[in-house]
Amino acid sequence: MTISLAAITGSLRWGKIDPSNRPIIVAWWIVVITETIQYLLINLGMYSNLVYNLYMVPLSAMLLFQFNKWGILGKRLMLAIFLILISIWIADYFIINGYMLTTRRFIHRLIFNLVVVMLAVTSINKQIMSERRVLLTNSRFLICVGLTIYYTYRVLVDAFWLNEFSNEFTTILASFNRYLLQFYYLILFLAALWIPRKKSYILPS
Repeated sequence: MTISLAAITGSLRWGKIDPSNRPIIVAWWIVVITETIQYLLINLGMYSNLVYNLYMVPLSAMLLFQFNKWGILGKRLMLAIFLILISIWIADYFIINGYMLTTRRFIHRLIFNLVVVMLAVTSINKQIMSERRVLLTNSRFLICVGLTIYYTYRVLVDAFWLNEFSNEFTTILASFNRYLLQFYYLILFLAALWIPRKKSYILPS
């Protein structure tokens, strides 16, 4: 729930920030809502992967939309990637092994993670080439660094599960997730503080 720090900060600054950075704030709230629902279900003894499996759809939509707003994806390419991800999601949970929406699957997650990493790295490279100010105070740079670190880790975990490595090894690797998430969410919180304000336009007299 540390992600709520970034989500709340982004919401408090919503009216002041550049609209091109708003999709990522919506994505953060999608995570907050998902984690809250999952927490309540666990306390009711109703734990299921259903909530996590469903939340991948709106999360991917918001992240792709954000990269579109940042100029990394054109509108057509964004829609094409989203349709491909949705098709893979449907195949993974309803076709390959039948109805699996309440279980943990790895094909869609692995491909989704790879897409996020590639887009984040592309954005980082673009900023390094074009930005002249200190990147550590650049919200977009911080967000993309966080996405790259966390989703690269998720690629490794999901790839090991998919290749059926020993349960002991993959469980130990996956348990690191709770610590990495705190670091990742801290980066997002700092990024939320640095999201640029709206540009001021001076009308000609």
